[in-house]
Amino acid sequence: MAGCVIDNGAITYFGRGKSNVLLFLRGLGTVTEDYQDLLELLSQNYEVVVPTTSKMKKHHPQPRSIDEYIERLQELCLTHKIEPRYVFGHSLGGHLTLKEPVSAEKNIAISPIVPVDYGIQTFLARAVYQGVKGSIFCPSKGSRLAKNITWKITRNLSNIIAFVNNLNSCTYAFTPEHPSLVIEAKYDEFFPPNEKSKKLFEHKNITHKILPKNHSWPNFHPEEVYKEVRAYLK
Repeated sequence: MAGCVIDNGAITYFGRGKSNVLLFLRGLGTVTEDYQDLLELLSQNYEVVVPTTSKMKKHHPQPRSIDEYIERLQELCLTHKIEPRYVFGHSLGGHLTLKEPVSAEKNIAISPIVPVDYGIQTFLARAVYQGVKGSIFCPSKGSRLAKNITWKITRNLSNIIAFVNNLNSCTYAFTPEHPSLVIEAKYDEFFPPNEKSKKLFEHKNITHKILPKNHSWPNFHPEEVYKEVRAYLK
């Protein structure tokens, strides 16, 4: 099932018309297609709205900071009158979800970005490693994901560098006002759980779990992610 694309690709809908709206926020460098299987599963129960901030007409392709991402998301939701009941994000999207750019009944953040203190070269090296590993273990999805991320990073390299530098300096304080589920991946290639990350999720409104997965399990194991989402949002 293909999504319904509007506003020059800035918004894609799956399961349009369902009463429960779920705003889905993707990971850095990915495209909507990378989450196709998961989005189709979610669309059985929700109207899934997927924003692509890089395709907003008034802005340059790649946001250079977390704050710029949040501003663009808020603008898109206001423009298109998107009032989600739930917000669900992966990786960068998970981080943004916990910052609550829009008010929702419940939030879910899978493998959210946590403090990155290893610099741009290591970040890019880990991205390459993740792509190679995915291509080996799941050739069709892994190769496509690696190709999409490589294309987006090389096309927007200067802004990606600025964004990663922003990750090193931005404030990591998650204090959501609404119930939020955080799932860290035990074998995360980018942000492996540690004592520092654990403390970030010690908040009265956060339920924190660590599962034996890697960073991209929403891309490669959508059925498992779908079960976690359904269990929490019921």
